[in-house]
Amino acid sequence: MVWFSLVVTDEGVKIITIMEQEKNFEQDIITASEGKISNARNPKSIATGIILVFTGIILIISAKFTGGPTSTLVTLFYTVGIISIIAGLISAIWVGKSFRFTPTGSPVRHETLYFETHDLQTLTYLIETGDFNQLSKVRRSDNSGVKIEVDASKDGNFAALQVFHYIPHNYEAASPIYCFYDNQAKSFIRLFNGLKS
Repeated sequence: MVWFSLVVTDEGVKIITIMEQEKNFEQDIITASEGKISNARNPKSIATGIILVFTGIILIISAKFTGGPTSTLVTLFYTVGIISIIAGLISAIWVGKSFRFTPTGSPVRHETLYFETHDLQTLTYLIETGDFNQLSKVRRSDNSGVKIEVDASKDGNFAALQVFHYIPHNYEAASPIYCFYDNQAKSFIRLFNGLKS
């Protein structure tokens, strides 16, 4: 099965093909947004990692000049130094990635909203038609059979969403990925923030 993504901009609508094997919503967003979303390294995590590695190195070097070989202070410096280096490497290499809206550099946050199963067709229709005001009237639920996965940039210039429905043991995509930019994105994000509360 092949999914299509609808990208809505002020200039019009584009259709992008997304293959079924791409099951990760975050990776599908990168494809659907035509590269406007990137999984970039977070500069704060990298800086924190570098600081931790240098701190660890300084502690290990300091241990050589502190007390005798059986001193508990030497053991403490070595232990804290090694832990600091490991934590720094983890922070810089594995934890240091975040999704960003490339044109503005704004971070993208991910949220999930749950709805009643019987509202699946209503939700997909309202999103498809862009009738966000009516969408706010659909009743929310806690961890129910229908969910909407939403990625939105912090600056409000990008929003992407996809509707999923629960089929025993897994949520399956029930709609294509919808990408909104600029005014449509801001309109959706305003509504979305109202739905969360």
